[in-house]
Amino acid sequence: MKRNITKQCLICKKDFSVPRDEKWKFLCPDHTKEFYIPLRKHHTFPTVYNIIDTAVFFDDIKTLREIINEREAAIMKFKEEIRSLINPGSSMKKMLISSNKVIT
Repeated sequence: MKRNITKQCLICKKDFSVPRDEKWKFLCPDHTKEFYIPLRKHHTFPTVYNIIDTAVFFDDIKTLREIINEREAAIMKFKEEIRSLINPGSSMKKMLISSNKVIT
């Protein structure tokens, strides 16, 4: 019995192979990284599937990509702001290092 099965990516329609016990996968590895993982951080599996399926249905993957990128950027900015509130000294060092200034 084969250990892998072939499935078709919901987004790009290319075939990809998954272990037989992971039949739930519906995206190729590239699209899993780009869409599934960021969405799964905040939504349940059925919700993620519905979001992606709806974007595919309306042929609006580009908008979904933009929304995910904007959300991830906003989350990173929020985390940086929280870090700077908790430890203001380290954020100053980081800013000075990133701007290539020498502290004397």
